[in-house]
Order: sequence, then C-alpha cells, then structure tokens
Amino acid sequence: MPDSAVDVVVLGYGGAGAMAALSACDAGASVLLVDKMATGGGSTHEAGGTLRPPRDPDLAATHYAALSGGTTPLDMMRTLAHGETRLRDKLTALGATFSDFRLPPAPFPARRDDSAYPGIEGSAGLGERIRVAGEPGQGGGEALWELLAATIAGKPIEVALGQRGTRLLRDPVTERVTGVELTDERGEVSVVTARGGVVLACGGFGHDDALKRDYLGADVGALSPPGRATGDGIRMAARVGAGMWHMTSVSCTFGYRFAGHVSAFYAQMPAHGYFMVDRTGNRFCDETAVENHAVLNLLGVRNPRTGQYDRIPGCVIFDETTRLAGRVFNPSVGENRHFDWSQDNGAEVERGWITTAGSIRELADRLELPAAALERTHRRFREGVAAGRDEFGRPAARLADVGTPPYYAVRVWPSLLNTQGGPRRDTEARVLDAVGEPIPGLYSAGELGSVWGALYPGSGNVAEALVFGEIAGRNAAVGRAA
Repeated sequence: MPDSAVDVVVLGYGGAGAMAALSACDAGASVLLVDKMATGGGSTHEAGGTLRPPRDPDLAATHYAALSGGTTPLDMMRTLAHGETRLRDKLTALGATFSDFRLPPAPFPARRDDSAYPGIEGSAGLGERIRVAGEPGQGGGEALWELLAATIAGKPIEVALGQRGTRLLRDPVTERVTGVELTDERGEVSVVTARGGVVLACGGFGHDDALKRDYLGADVGALSPPGRATGDGIRMAARVGAGMWHMTSVSCTFGYRFAGHVSAFYAQMPAHGYFMVDRTGNRFCDETAVENHAVLNLLGVRNPRTGQYDRIPGCVIFDETTRLAGRVFNPSVGENRHFDWSQDNGAEVERGWITTAGSIRELADRLELPAAALERTHRRFREGVAAGRDEFGRPAARLADVGTPPYYAVRVWPSLLNTQGGPRRDTEARVLDAVGEPIPGLYSAGELGSVWGALYPGSGNVAEALVFGEIAGRNAAVGRAA
C-alpha cells in the first residue's frame, strides 16, 4: 500500500483492535485498521466469547488482583472490572442481543460457571456469564466478531488486510512513536505516520515456536488458527524499549495434535469412564479436577531426575462404553471447532487418531508405554471405582469403570487457548517502558500484554480486549492533538 498518514493506526483486527478503531473513530480521529491476515477476526472469532459483568466490580477487582499473584496492580483490575459492567450497554448500542450462558456439563476438563478459583478472595463479586446471541450453531466469539465487523463497515475506518506490522517508527528526539512500517505478502514495505498514536492489538505468541520455547519451555500446541498469534507485537514493542510482563502466563487446556493439522483439537471426555497417564504409564492426578485453563501448570512439569516432561504428551485411556457415549472432542472454540468429528468417534479410530486394542497390554505396546505399569494402573483404577475410593481423591460420583473392551487411547498435549504476555500497560492502555514510564504514542489492548497473571478465572480475555481496546483507541485519538 502507498505511504500515508492518519491520526491512529491500529495493528490487529480482532476484538481489541476493532474496539480500539471504533473508539478512536468516535472520538473524531482518522483510523487505519491493519491485519496481516486476509480476513479479520483474530482470536475473538474463534473464542467462546463469554462475558461476565461483575455484580460487584470492586470485589471482582480484588479477586482478579489476587489471581495475578501480585503482578498486576489493583487499579488495573478495577479499570477492567468497572469496564466490564458497561460492556452490555455498549454492545447493545451496536445492535447486540444477549443470551445467558451456562457451561455444558463435561467430565474432563473441569469447567465452572463461577470463578475457576472460588476459594480465592473476591470471587463472589463475579456475575453470571452472558454472550452475544448469534445464529443457531454459532459460537459467542463468532457472533461478537460479526457484530464488530459490521459496525466497522459502517464507519469511515480504512481497513488494510494482508499487511504485517514489522517496525514501529520513533522520533529520535522526543522518543514518541510516530507510525509503523508495514510489509505486505510480496515483501513490499510502506510507512504509515500516526499523528495520535499506534495501538498494538495484534495478539499473543501461540504459534511462535521460539517464544514458546523461551517462555513456556514445554512442547505446547495452540487451538488458534495458524498464521495468527506469532508474537509480532512483542518484537515491535521490545525494539522501542517496552517492558514485558506475564510472559509465562497462559490460558491452556487439553488438546489433541494430529498430522496435517497445525492447530490443536480441543479435548473433552463425554463420560467418567476414563483415566489419564503419563509416559511412564502411571496416573498423576484427579483428572476431573484439572481446571480447564490451567493445564500447563499440571502437564508442564519436568521430572527432576531426568529433566524430561513425563506428562507431555499424556494419554487418556477409555473403553468401549465411553467411546459410544459421545464425541471425545469439544467443538466450542479454536481453528478446528467446526471439524466434522464423528459422534461415536469411530471415524477417528479409523484415521488412527485414536489408538485401539483388545487388551490393556496390547494398548500399551501400541502406545509405547510400559505394559506392566499401564496394566497396574488400570487394575488400581478399577479397584478404586469398585470401592468408591480413588487414590488421587477423585470423587465416587465422578468414577466409572474402564472395563469394557476394546480399549482406546488418545494422546493429549497442553494446548493454548491464548497466551497472556507482552508489553506492560497501564490503566490508560499506554505501553510502559522497562522502568514503568509510558512510551509516548504507543498503546496496547487484548491478549498482547494482558492483565492476567498467574491464574485465570475464565470469561475474562474477551472482556479485557473490549475494555482496554476502547481505552486505547480513545487515548490514541486524543494524542493527535497533543
């Protein structure tokens, strides 16, 4: 595209970028909204899209700050929580209607309608889940995205797709960010000057192997579409001196990884007749209590004797009764959410995605697991089911026999819903440098530099994208007159 000048440049056309562009436009700024992909949507389009306006925002903010383990200031969490209380009205003004949302029951992984951590201070401040109502079969993220995209289309906002932000421009004297260098698919470079500021809303690093290796350590997949979430914003912000935070924090669930598919498939079990083992053939937890967003905390543990990740991948073992109970796949989020997975999992057995055998020993041989260990684990699990007392504390109500051959297994990896790390921001969505000072002209929103630290309560990332996207766009627009 030709060199140009606007008031505000927004990099990343997902939920955060769309809200930033709308906010800047409504403040009277000229806006260029950029995305490197051929279509917009970002992580928002394939997310669950649930929001949870707090019933008590100050109490909710206390909860959020406690979950961050002291890494996010309370004033940031108050900004988020109070912003969440206004989202329903803001989206309604754009034409949204809402439906209440209750998580469907699932034996694995564990999901809650309230906070994922109800025992941590302030959880009572959270409200009920809602999401934008869409067409039948449409997810909340898709419905929200279509609403935002339709609103953008009705505004004087220029959208440039297939343009990747590669470098921020900075005044050598004032150190103000003054624009961005863009590179298209042919490698042609253009420069866009931003009179007010640049908003980084270009997502995380779920598909950047180097950043995942450096900050997460383990072999972690991603549910999101390939090509997105490659750490562009982190690198651009680092080059102008941004301080980073929450780089090791993630929202991570169980996923399957299959040849021919870059993105992971969201794992779930339809019934309680299953157990999970590591590469030694042994169980290591109450499988029904693993919080849906905290799977990396469980699986990403090195064996202190060998230095290896014994739980990556893990294996979920189940029997014929569980196979016939329903899909071992959750179609609610991710790149593969619309995959035509068979109801009885038979097609996936035929593909070789699910390993099967007539006995546990034969299954172990096919999985290359220690056969004696897996047989022992199977026997002890069945004994616990019969006694109603599980060695890992799994409640009797969530125990069911795995005793009807043939037996099945599918490998599970920690799989990112999204990363949280990136440039540190403040309550005004300004990007801060390494000593906590704002970098003039630079703002951020969404998954890139999220407020979420050590623990994640669920239904928070999309709300944060919208809240801080609006703040970032408004402040960047004001910056044009500074």
